[in-house]
Amino acid sequence: MVVENFEIGIIGAGDMGMLYAQRFQQAGYVVNLCDTPERHTELQSKHKDLGLNILRDGYAVSRRSDLIIYSVPA
Repeated sequence: MVVENFEIGIIGAGDMGMLYAQRFQQAGYVVNLCDTPERHTELQSKHKDLGLNILRDGYAVSRRSDLIIYSVPA
């Protein structure tokens, strides 16, 4: 069951972060995603057709999301 108007934020767009983002988006959730600021333009270009909200940084993701998942190196 997808909660209406519920946005999931993922900080970290590596292999695992992208896997989470795609699965949540396929399940019907709005997904906000970011990685390091240097990768912002690259992510927007590479994943523009996936329907993900690629944001500039973790602050932007946290301000917009109801739930935040960190997918960053330990």
